[in-house]
Amino acid sequence: MTKPKKTVSLKPKRVDRAKKNLIPARKAKSTVKVREKFDIKVLPASIKKSPLKLRDWLNHHIPWLIGPRIDAIDPPGGQRGTILTLSGARFATARTDNQVTVGGTPVPVLAASASELKVLVTKDVDTGPVKVKIGSRTGIGPYDFAVKGYPGGGDDGPPVFAMGAGAGEAGDVNPIGTVRVLVVVCQAADKIPANLANVRTGLNDRWSNVHTFYTQASYTRTDVQFDIVNTAAALDGNFSDFVDLSASVQNVIGGQKM
Repeated sequence: MTKPKKTVSLKPKRVDRAKKNLIPARKAKSTVKVREKFDIKVLPASIKKSPLKLRDWLNHHIPWLIGPRIDAIDPPGGQRGTILTLSGARFATARTDNQVTVGGTPVPVLAASASELKVLVTKDVDTGPVKVKIGSRTGIGPYDFAVKGYPGGGDDGPPVFAMGAGAGEAGDVNPIGTVRVLVVVCQAADKIPANLANVRTGLNDRWSNVHTFYTQASYTRTDVQFDIVNTAAALDGNFSDFVDLSASVQNVIGGQKM
């Protein structure tokens, strides 16, 4: 029994033009607009109608809208432990809103104003560019900060770094000979002493005891000489911004090197 032959049609199939011309439906565009954090078009009417309030709003938010500018770095070089003064424009007046790096290493901001920042060159910093970032905007200094080597004979010794309570780090200060110490009084905005002279007197008594101890313990081979600054260094923030006195911490807040 033979199987019936299969008939193959050579005519092209009819193309359904209606289907061919169909265009796949596109996904509907989202009607939700992504708004920038500081969109001047959506300012409250109370700010728009008041020139003074609008000025204050612009002064506060211009660093985010335009970005910071660094005009000068003083000093242009120094040892780790140097306090840098960055002069320029459009810095954030809130200290923690300025993210500063030196040679790529984040450094703490000690004080901030719209035209000046004071930052500390920490022990991990190497020579490199100085940058200030506010939000998504970054300003770069006109030249790199140069980390200098250890001082020579007769100069002040290298700084000793301490992170909150406990011993400092360095270990290369020769204990035999003269050890010079500069004592700087740091004053938080909410911790203003009634009489700074009394504070200096108390510090002088304590460091005099340190001098006596090392003189006797080393049989006069170690001479600790100290100097206490006459004025307090004002910190841009309250005491709780720098120090955590809770029972489980009782130390300088992380990232705040002193």
